[in-house]
Amino acid sequence: MERILGTDNGLKEYLLVLLFYLMVFILVKYPKRTIELNERSSFLLLFLSWSLFIFIGNYIGYLVGAMSFLPWLNNVIHSFGWVGIALTWLYFSSRGLPWHYRFFLAAMFSFIIKTMENYILGTWQFDPYLMFSGKWAYIIIMSAVDGFYPLLSDLLIKALHKKFPSIYLSE
Repeated sequence: MERILGTDNGLKEYLLVLLFYLMVFILVKYPKRTIELNERSSFLLLFLSWSLFIFIGNYIGYLVGAMSFLPWLNNVIHSFGWVGIALTWLYFSSRGLPWHYRFFLAAMFSFIIKTMENYILGTWQFDPYLMFSGKWAYIIIMSAVDGFYPLLSDLLIKALHKKFPSIYLSE
């Protein structure tokens, strides 16, 4: 059960994490309350692509020693809930803003989520990380990586638009 929930974690901790996700999602969703009909296929594409990539990537990162282990339930809700739904919604909410602002929003919200997961579930701990030491190094670096989500999503959508014009996002 420890590999699924993590050390000393139960459903109560995961319900608290989901409540926190919901509170942050309300902030993310505020500027754009719905995904427009012409953007829904793009939303679904980004949701599926990023959720699966992050879920698999987190585990492979652990296997090769580049990341700490995320208990399976944490990896599922983080990959599909946080990255798949919330970061994708943030992507659509922040379109049209300067790239550096979009980077900051994605990194900032990811820092908040990872810090909360660290506090409640004891995850996102890996010290030293790269050439940095300290409790916050891993969380800050991994949050900065999430800051590239909008830019990489732009590139993915534009590349796929060449093959599948129906998924094109209107600017």
